[in-house]
Amino acid sequence: MQGFETHDYYIGACPICNDSLQEVEKGQICKICSSRARTRSLDAVINKYLASCMHDNSAAKLPLLTFAMTGAEKKFLLPIFHTFKSVSLFGSYGSNHETGVDIRDLSRYETNSFAGVYGSLLFDYFPEHEQALKECFRVIAPGGIFFTHISSSRILDGYESPREKGRIKSRTGYSDCLLGKTTLPDVQVGRDWFLQKLEQTGFKPSLVRVHDAVPGLVSEWFVGIKSEKKGLTEYFETDASDNNVISTRITEVFRSTVPLGDGIGILTFELIEGIHSSLTFLEDHIFEFKGNLSRELLAAGNARNQLLLSHDLGNTWQQIYADIQWDSKIRSVFSLADGGRLVRTFTGQMYHLGADGNLLSQYPTGIWHWHGSQGIGQSSTGTVMYAEYAAMRKDDGIQAASVWRYRPHLPEEGWHKVLTFPVAVCPPLGELRHFHICYPHPKKPSLWILASGDMDNHCRLWISADDGDSWQEMTFDSIELKDMPAQAPRLLRFTSFAALKNGDLIWGTDDVCDSRRAALVTLSLSGEKPMLSFLGWLGKNCIRNITTCGDRTFLLISESKHELTAADCILFDAENKRTCFLLLPNIAQQKSPTTGSLGSLTMLDKTGFFPASGSILIQSDKRGLFRVRIKER
Repeated sequence: MQGFETHDYYIGACPICNDSLQEVEKGQICKICSSRARTRSLDAVINKYLASCMHDNSAAKLPLLTFAMTGAEKKFLLPIFHTFKSVSLFGSYGSNHETGVDIRDLSRYETNSFAGVYGSLLFDYFPEHEQALKECFRVIAPGGIFFTHISSSRILDGYESPREKGRIKSRTGYSDCLLGKTTLPDVQVGRDWFLQKLEQTGFKPSLVRVHDAVPGLVSEWFVGIKSEKKGLTEYFETDASDNNVISTRITEVFRSTVPLGDGIGILTFELIEGIHSSLTFLEDHIFEFKGNLSRELLAAGNARNQLLLSHDLGNTWQQIYADIQWDSKIRSVFSLADGGRLVRTFTGQMYHLGADGNLLSQYPTGIWHWHGSQGIGQSSTGTVMYAEYAAMRKDDGIQAASVWRYRPHLPEEGWHKVLTFPVAVCPPLGELRHFHICYPHPKKPSLWILASGDMDNHCRLWISADDGDSWQEMTFDSIELKDMPAQAPRLLRFTSFAALKNGDLIWGTDDVCDSRRAALVTLSLSGEKPMLSFLGWLGKNCIRNITTCGDRTFLLISESKHELTAADCILFDAENKRTCFLLLPNIAQQKSPTTGSLGSLTMLDKTGFFPASGSILIQSDKRGLFRVRIKER
């Protein structure tokens, strides 16, 4: 079992009749109550696992959709789920039961209408598991749960997709519900495949193993939790109909074995394309809700005329803010801590939408946009700032670029400049070319990091502890250098940064000057004097992204401009200082920024998202998102 959450529980006696199960019939049947191991295992699944998952969960107020539920199973389910919708494809299971319901097509039921979906020995008899999981995810309400038991005789190790190993015919005492000469497929499936498909569908997957009192009997339950959502999620779900769902085509385009912690992992890149609409990555928003981390992906669709939202890891998308008339195409988006959002168009109009989807303010800002995913941020005080990325050219002369500030709790105050510099393409003109970074310290969210580029003394770094009222510049005269090579690139030119466990900042340089290689460096702000340390050389291209993956691993991605054959994909283990280098082929052999410094800042559950804009790993006419995963092998 590779990289998925697993829980093991043990049964000491029959939970139905309290028999010790020292003597059983046919290897597992209780001699007193006739229960089988799979039925007995429900006691542990419900009371030791699901009870905590569904505690104080509004979804539990809805009915549980149950397939072929027996009376014994219902008794175990009743402490958590108080109402049931009992269904099956064949046969009858008591009063108020609906037959003829196929889990692969639940179109008769509304979206988000059930507390969960339950069935034992359900996925054992059809191979279209992926379709069924998508239907279950749709009808389960946020916070709801999917759980099913698959017979151990039908579970394979690894990632083998469902396959039919034979046919099941009705006989006395076995599949009596089958009509006439009806037969069902006898299906086997890989344990990891099923868990992976749960995750890809949008569930948080886990495997619950219940060890029976009868030695050697283990019942495996596959569980998926549909994350609860906040703020705009409710607006999104009530505003968009199922007809507006944008389906996707997902293709794996890269796979490699990589070191992961003290073991081995598998790194994959998947291309997510909209089938009937374009997808342009905007943001991976990770937030805390009821003590758990949740994720929302945002993209622009329909040639940047629509804002799209996904809650299922990019598998499907729906339009939000359909009633807002943008003044031009959507350029960028930034999600706020209170569930609201800032949407910026290409004209510089900034729209502030509340958690309920209502427009709170609309203000013009500057002509320049922010850069990447860390060109805008929100501090622990709630203040938002972004820094302008002036796309200067030689003929532009000297212009101005600013840092803008906004307080979402005071939308009537609007946006204001707090810092402005003259900008030009290269020294000696201007004091910088453009800003790269304006983002709070990940470990100290009240401390802002501001950085600029591109050449020589245009590469500068500042910090602010008062939301931009004042700025302290970190000049090389004030920074101690440690282990620096004689020929180093521009160390303060970076477009993405992360933080180590000790609070030191870490980045790969967006520069290869002189050394012809990018460098990996850290910056410590904890001592009397800031210290910039050299950790090692990276690839021949400039680094555009660094993403946190767990508590010790970082994923770095480069552009492909200096070396056209490939972009660099690098895994750095900060604990043992191990670096793993991979090459992402540049299919079109064109200069490519790869991600343009956009992408996930944290790989939640070791999954991240980045723009896919042609050339790297795909043909130049392809567009969409890369879904990047790292799993234990």
